[in-house]
Amino acid sequence: MSLYTEITPTQSQEEWARFFGHMIRTHREKKGSIAKIAARAGMTVEEWKALEEGQIPTTVEQLQAITAALDKDWRGMVALVGFCRDAWER
Repeated sequence: MSLYTEITPTQSQEEWARFFGHMIRTHREKKGSIAKIAARAGMTVEEWKALEEGQIPTTVEQLQAITAALDKDWRGMVALVGFCRDAWER
């Protein structure tokens, strides 16, 4: 079973935020340490840790910096945000 099938549309905002953070952590672990990737994103280690724990980015610029730091495709980040859209307040 994949992570995608473990999350249901009835999950709470906090659960979606943690899932988003989990996906960011998974991608970051493939690229390097928190310190290295946070620096690439222009973030502190504490800010990056908060992201991986479910702190949701609030601007497009933050998402772009995270995407670039992870060497990911922007379309992939947009897809992840769309999938986890309930993590952001409505």
